[in-house]
Amino acid sequence: MQTLTTYRLSPEERREAADLLGGLTKVFEADPDLDTTTRERLETSLTWFWRNGSNPISGEKFAANLAALDLLIERLHAQADPSFWAAALRAVPHTPDAPETFGAGMAESRLRQAERLTAFRNRIANPAPTTDDE
Repeated sequence: MQTLTTYRLSPEERREAADLLGGLTKVFEADPDLDTTTRERLETSLTWFWRNGSNPISGEKFAANLAALDLLIERLHAQADPSFWAAALRAVPHTPDAPETFGAGMAESRLRQAERLTAFRNRIANPAPTTDDE
């Protein structure tokens, strides 16, 4: 009988994933650099972490979910640049200092989110495999 290696998150890791990923779907929903297929793949993969993370999945699926985290972290870093927000605010009526004040605040927020998500990703990247016998 072949042993199937699967991966799952602990209840604590699932709670942490929910805290980290709760509002981050908005990061990629309106991202002009992502196509619809990529957005859907991201949503599916990221949902696993907080909703179904205790359900075992194959190593291949786990790697795909980690790749989705990596892409989200990459997009957070792109949005951690105040010029990203200055460009986004051009199309919206705002006070003259909004690109500097709002943009700087959003950029700082995205950087903190990226750092927290990176730390989480690195902790779960090499989990102890479980078997279907467990």
